[in-house]
Amino acid sequence: MIDALATGIIAASLAFALWSVVGVVRDRPPDRVQLAGVVLVELALLVQEAIAVNRLVQGDRPEELAVFIGYLFGSLVVLPLAAWLGLLERTRWGTAIIGFAFLVIPVLVVRLQQIWDGTGA
Repeated sequence: MIDALATGIIAASLAFALWSVVGVVRDRPPDRVQLAGVVLVELALLVQEAIAVNRLVQGDRPEELAVFIGYLFGSLVVLPLAAWLGLLERTRWGTAIIGFAFLVIPVLVVRLQQIWDGTGA
């Protein structure tokens, strides 16, 4: 895994989570900034997945391969699913759904790094 990419994903996700908190406090439905954040973070996650798959194909594997693949897949579906649910719920709660997903992404990315490095228990 590339630490700089993971750090960028985590920072962007937390920044958009903070923007989501502002939207919830202001009682706003999901806005374009949030949806642009979903696209941006999702693209970064796709780059991370491509790198991980490339390393897996080259033979570099974590000890817990199935768990790693599960986290990798999970990290890709969280934001699109949250965006879909957030757009269905055009109230502050839709904003909260997307904001919560932005908070889940750093946890998944850190866990992916732990599994890849063999430091996760």
